[in-house]
Amino acid sequence: MIRKQQAGFTLIELMIVVAIIGILAAIAIPRYQDYVARSQVSRAYSEMAAMKTAAEEAYARGVNATTADALGWTSSDLFDNDPTVSITADDSTDADTIAGTLNGNVSGDLSGTTLTLTRTASDGWTCALNSSSAAGDAADYAPSGCTTANQ
Repeated sequence: MIRKQQAGFTLIELMIVVAIIGILAAIAIPRYQDYVARSQVSRAYSEMAAMKTAAEEAYARGVNATTADALGWTSSDLFDNDPTVSITADDSTDADTIAGTLNGNVSGDLSGTTLTLTRTASDGWTCALNSSSAAGDAADYAPSGCTTANQ
């Protein structure tokens, strides 16, 4: 009697493979989404931080800057509107800020999150990330050196 060898996988073997793939996907997808959100915040910070040099120049020349365009802003798909700018030539104020709200092409957890760069005479430039979204926790996505607060 000649025995015929098995030519393929059994149903239980295929089900085990599908279960393992499902478990790996359940772990990997949320981590990937967090990575994407962190990279979007880092990108937004880099785009806004590029205006700090122009803001310092305006400050040194004694010129008020009230628009992002005055500081060389180029549009970004992460923001629906240009960041708001308040750079005053008066050294007595501690209210020099560049602030933008992430509402454009961003992860759902980041929608409504405000990134603010503040310049003080004593501390230089600082960064703050404020999340108004109940779904997102700004602390999870803030770049190094950025303080966070949920509004």
